[in-house]
Amino acid sequence: MIATLKEPVDVRSLMQGTAPLTMDDVRQLEGAIANGQSTEVRQEAYTLANDVEQGDKSAVKAVRVGIAFYLLGQGKVAEQVLGRIGNNGLAAFYRGQALVGMARYSEAIEAFESAGKHGFDKVSALLHQAGAVRAGGNLAKAEELLK
Repeated sequence: MIATLKEPVDVRSLMQGTAPLTMDDVRQLEGAIANGQSTEVRQEAYTLANDVEQGDKSAVKAVRVGIAFYLLGQGKVAEQVLGRIGNNGLAAFYRGQALVGMARYSEAIEAFESAGKHGFDKVSALLHQAGAVRAGGNLAKAEELLK
């Protein structure tokens, strides 16, 4: 579900934050993009991406960059960034989403499984994992996952 906002999101504060990104933060980014602030999100994502490329090892920044690029429709870039982050359920989930978008279903299945193991909502991770299995053509296995 995409958030609909009446007031603009403070994209800079959201993207430059130092606390781990939450699903509420992701919804705010979705809302910002849906309500005409995609340029701001893109600018902040590129600023943070530059920091990460220059050697900033902050997983918090990398998660923000990867998810922002995913939300902006840049799945390949998102997957590359998020694939370097370990033990982060949110990062693994959005990496899985990016992989599904690129029809790399076996990798997406692993990413969704990792998401569930590393703090992301287990039910949502399992549903998306089953979706990736199904998209990969294994309907019986997808059904078995959901039992």
